[in-house]
Amino acid sequence: MINEDASSIPVKLLQGMLEGMSDGIVLTDSQEQVTFINQSAVRILGCREQIDGQGTDILS
Repeated sequence: MINEDASSIPVKLLQGMLEGMSDGIVLTDSQEQVTFINQSAVRILGCREQIDGQGTDILS
């Protein structure tokens, strides 16, 4: 079990882990704007990769 809080994990490491997952990952902010989408989510959802900053309605 890791005792570090999430804020201590380097962003590049976390981003690399999310990109390497076969599950589709889409992260949003409190205004439901896409802040991150991994390659698996792009493939699964059939959307273009450059949707950062757009609302989640683009995913439907």
